[in-house]
Amino acid sequence: MNKFYAVLAFLLIACSAFASVRVLERSANQILLEYRLESYKLSEVDDMLRVDVAGMDYDIRSGAPLLPLEEARIALPPGGEVNAVLISSSQSQATLSKRLLPVPEVRQNEDVSSHVYKIDESLYLNGAKSLLTTSVSTFRGLDFCALHIRPFAYDGRFGLTVTDQAIIRVDISGDTSHRSLPQSDELLDLFSETLINPGQARQWQKQTSNAVFYSDFSRADYWFRLETDREGMFRIDPDQLTGFPLADIDPRSFRLFSNGGKLLPFTIINPGNEFVEVPIRVVGEEDGSFDPWDYIVFYGTTRDGTEKNISLQNNQTYYNPYSGNTVYWLTFAGEFGGDPLRMVTLPQEHSWYAQTSKSRELTRLETETHRREIIGFDWYMTRMFGNSNSEYEFELQLPDLDPSADQALSFIIRQEDTSIDSLWHNINVFVNGVPVQADTLGSTNFKWRGLGDYLFYKNVSSFVSGQNTVRIRVLRNSTDNLFLNWITVDYTRTINKGSGQNLVNQMALNYEVPIRYNLSGSADTRVYRVNGLADVKMVPLMSSDGQNYFVSTGFSNTKYWLSNDHELHSPVIVGLVETNDLARIQSQYDNVIITADEFQTQALSLADMYLQDYGKRSLVVKQSDIFNQFNGGHPDPVALRQFLRYAWYNYPTPKISSVTLIGLGTSDWRNNSKQAQGKNKLIVFQRGSIASDDYFVMLTQSLYPELTIGRYPVTNSNELAIMLSNRENYVRNPQGGWWRNSAVLLADDLYNSSATIETIHSVQTEAAGNNIHPSILTDKIFAWEYEYDEFQNKPGARDDMMAAINEGRLIWLYTGHGAYDKLGAEDYFNGAADMDRFNNQDRLPFFVASSCSVCHFDYWGFESLGQKTVMMDNLGAIASFAASRSSSPTSNGPMMNHLLDKLTNGRNSLGQSIMIAKVLNTQSNDNDATYMLMGDPLLNVVPPVRDSLMTVSGQAAQGDTLHARDLAIVSGSFASSPVSGTFEIKAFNTKREYDLGWHTFVTQRGAPLFSGSATVTGGAYQTEFIVPDDVTPGNNGFIVSYVWDPAQKQDYTSYHHPLALSDDAVTAENPDAPEIKLYIGSYDFRPGDTVGTNTTLYARISDSNGINVTGSFGHNIMLILDNSLQPVPVTDYFIYDLDSYTTGLLTFPLTGLSEGPHTLQLIAFDNFNLPAVASVEFNVKESGELAIERFLIYPNPMQSSTSFTFTLSRDCDLTFDIYSVTGKKIHSFQTSGCQGFNAIPWDGRDKRGDRFANNTYFVKVRASVDGLKAEATECLVIYK
Repeated sequence: MNKFYAVLAFLLIACSAFASVRVLERSANQILLEYRLESYKLSEVDDMLRVDVAGMDYDIRSGAPLLPLEEARIALPPGGEVNAVLISSSQSQATLSKRLLPVPEVRQNEDVSSHVYKIDESLYLNGAKSLLTTSVSTFRGLDFCALHIRPFAYDGRFGLTVTDQAIIRVDISGDTSHRSLPQSDELLDLFSETLINPGQARQWQKQTSNAVFYSDFSRADYWFRLETDREGMFRIDPDQLTGFPLADIDPRSFRLFSNGGKLLPFTIINPGNEFVEVPIRVVGEEDGSFDPWDYIVFYGTTRDGTEKNISLQNNQTYYNPYSGNTVYWLTFAGEFGGDPLRMVTLPQEHSWYAQTSKSRELTRLETETHRREIIGFDWYMTRMFGNSNSEYEFELQLPDLDPSADQALSFIIRQEDTSIDSLWHNINVFVNGVPVQADTLGSTNFKWRGLGDYLFYKNVSSFVSGQNTVRIRVLRNSTDNLFLNWITVDYTRTINKGSGQNLVNQMALNYEVPIRYNLSGSADTRVYRVNGLADVKMVPLMSSDGQNYFVSTGFSNTKYWLSNDHELHSPVIVGLVETNDLARIQSQYDNVIITADEFQTQALSLADMYLQDYGKRSLVVKQSDIFNQFNGGHPDPVALRQFLRYAWYNYPTPKISSVTLIGLGTSDWRNNSKQAQGKNKLIVFQRGSIASDDYFVMLTQSLYPELTIGRYPVTNSNELAIMLSNRENYVRNPQGGWWRNSAVLLADDLYNSSATIETIHSVQTEAAGNNIHPSILTDKIFAWEYEYDEFQNKPGARDDMMAAINEGRLIWLYTGHGAYDKLGAEDYFNGAADMDRFNNQDRLPFFVASSCSVCHFDYWGFESLGQKTVMMDNLGAIASFAASRSSSPTSNGPMMNHLLDKLTNGRNSLGQSIMIAKVLNTQSNDNDATYMLMGDPLLNVVPPVRDSLMTVSGQAAQGDTLHARDLAIVSGSFASSPVSGTFEIKAFNTKREYDLGWHTFVTQRGAPLFSGSATVTGGAYQTEFIVPDDVTPGNNGFIVSYVWDPAQKQDYTSYHHPLALSDDAVTAENPDAPEIKLYIGSYDFRPGDTVGTNTTLYARISDSNGINVTGSFGHNIMLILDNSLQPVPVTDYFIYDLDSYTTGLLTFPLTGLSEGPHTLQLIAFDNFNLPAVASVEFNVKESGELAIERFLIYPNPMQSSTSFTFTLSRDCDLTFDIYSVTGKKIHSFQTSGCQGFNAIPWDGRDKRGDRFANNTYFVKVRASVDGLKAEATECLVIYK
């Protein structure tokens, strides 16, 4: 069943609930805690109940009861343990009317995600957890315990036991006297702040190190890189070694190294694949010269094979997901211990335990062509789609097959990913035209049901030596779409040395004893026994009675390769490499930039910016150098982590604290899709179905990041240049303004797919807003309150969100359903249609989406919204934080609250805030890992420097409460800033709390009481305003002031919160109504003037008691155009003058006006709610035309000066020509004019400064703009 959150009028205790943990006593090995559950709420959700406690985490097991839990973290000494003992508790019992809601399963649908609520009875009835549970982990060398307190015990039916209060003793064992050497570690300091015993934490940090294998390139000066693309024996000729000083090389000093290229396991504490010397055969080395006819022989292989990739996932995987070639490194001389390794020839053996002329073979047919899902590692060879019977043929070569031996055919088929999971599938299988029997009764129909893998395995007898055909017939009477993964044939092959190399596998079940292998065919061959990468030897080929054979002892993995020297393969890639030794770094670095090779130059410039902007030293490392040194040249995401682990363990302190990745990547690193190559710049770390950059920076454990990390998701230098330019502009040329102290939050509505009531998004958005510092202006948009359009979208919510973003917001948070390119099923934002809506130059927010897949960055077929928003040139977002996969709302909520707290309250960098939020959310590691930072981890997206030194008092009323009609006096200073200039201040009414419906209570910031500006001197200020009659009584209003220091490029706020307000008015006079002066287009406007169709209203409004700006019902500043019955509220467009609380300016755009005469009225109220009305008449003419009207000269006649007055239909350039009565032009000058009324003064002088004589003249004014022209002429008389 599908269940969706709906709070239905069922309230047990107070809605404002919270829980707390308090330290009562503390010693080195014991801590006494008090836990107190202040209150909780039971909310009815359809036919179930949900337990709500503000600020707590939840169980994460899908199908388990959705129960809150509290987490406390305790530092431990190295190797220490903890035991939590319940000393006492206070409990109460509740009998429920309905069962509790389960933890939802999140499904990513074709459109957006959905939540499915299905009870797992085993977890309900048998899955109860004790009040106290502990889990020990580590962070940057500090062991700690997460103590989980579960105050709700549920019997799975209708019984709920609530622990209201508990005394808990925490016993710490281990070496509590341990004292670490003090080291600077800003991340550990930040984490320690969240611990119950922070003082002990830094004393207990371990200084241990774990081995990490790497290629020690420092041992030689020259390194040649070789790649092999198949398994077998290879040769290197002198002409391939361009760049080696061959004339100076003694071939007896040649050495070859490799680590084999096996897939690196995810296990954190793991040294990796060892870089080892492999034996070679150097032909002609005896004379000490590497001559043109000499060569090197070695065993080569590939990275493919199920045994080499077994650590990737549970499903069998043959192809390495990152590359196929195995890499080898050739060098000479150098500083190595011992003699170079050479292939030795084993002594002849003349007795054997058994003999054979056969070898068991497994031939595999598989190509990576099709995807069933867009996540994970699985690829499929063939799509078998259709709705009627179809046949599919496959060709296989089986050379030297022995038809008398057993044969087996196997393959895997899987149904497409669909909601129909009970479909029956039917197939027939043919080998060389012969049907394969399904059972002993002769049936040839193979059938199975459902979505899972179907493994076909049958013994057959129809394969022949050479070419073979396997045919699969899919039987359908309706749509049945299937994927074929691979086909294998297990058969016996006769050992026959023909042309080319031959493989002989060790005789099965005959290990560690000598076996004789008889071979037919050519005797011109060598036999190489391969037991492993570093164990390759030659076996003598012998002959007896015309039978060629060899005798050798082997193991289950032993292979024998038969080849003469003319049949040896050649490496596919050979090249000299200039290696960079990352293991010999002697300098201290704070940050590591890992970049795709092509972005190295730009990465170096970013490192310079880090040093200049933050004082952080950054090491720029090419991805290829990491692959070379920490995985033998083989691409693998774990190699990047191995390098970072090595750097963390071995580089000078203070230890590295952040990583910046430059380059996009996809989960198709081998470009099987033929579409991913252009996007594969910096490798993606995918574990199972989750792709996360966190996996790169898990250094000592596999649960959460231990370095801050962010990615520039770019595919070319132009994209990177845009992101770097945005970053530089944001950091070095910040634009001051209220936007830097503002946030906008959007909550998804009640409905999604079949869901009819879903309140969780509104509840979480309300909680998120409460975690943002109270001095920050936070706008919460609840889509619940908006109407649908005809497309079932909510454009009103989108428009309000975009209006806020374009006005400027520091943080933009969306909470709800989502997909890779959209927010919500209601299209609150759609990446395909809405990117052009951004108009927020120099005001780029940090975009956070508490949703599914909004940052699904690693699929080659699309770009996610998380990427798109940060790739715009001075538009969009400065960084984004969103999930790369589906995510759970019950896990997202606590993480987002931690993030907003660390960002806005702690004022930490993006990377630090994200990392700590994930570490604190220890219950939801996989969910948290899906969340990616697209942007710079060192970026400080923080609100202004703030203080709470503001004092507020009333002139008439006593006490700390402001009363209606009183003069509020606000004074204070900006901490640490001696700034002088102008600051802005905003005062707000009591916070508004209301019910969205279904008893979902939310709050909004109170209406403005005052918005103005005043003078600040040396950081100190004082200003005043009248408290309006429309004040709402309460204790949670607030005042905040803001100042921008352009010299320091830093802003500051000072605030007072909470602010007590009362509507009990003081006695005050109100001698006047507001005075309103209206201007259209410009201050030179005169009633009746002509303006364009798009112009601006300017209204000067003043009153001795100030203007009401609360926007309260009936007291808005209202604009009425042409006696319309629908007045427009324009209060938000009014702002007071500098150092004034009585006079201000309203500026409102008038757009789309029709041509002709118009009347405009403006109604305004003072703070005592006394109204005033002003009106004006004007004419409108299409601004596309240029017209000069009402050209008059005044005074006329003139004596010493006059003015040329007229109206213009639009802004333009003006030329004035003055003519004598005979028509001779005697003077000319230029100026500019503006739309509306203009008055151009003239002093009666010419260009030389001489005055004109008494006479009659003609004045012509000519206007021009955009190719348009107009003119007018008037007569002027000068009479002195």
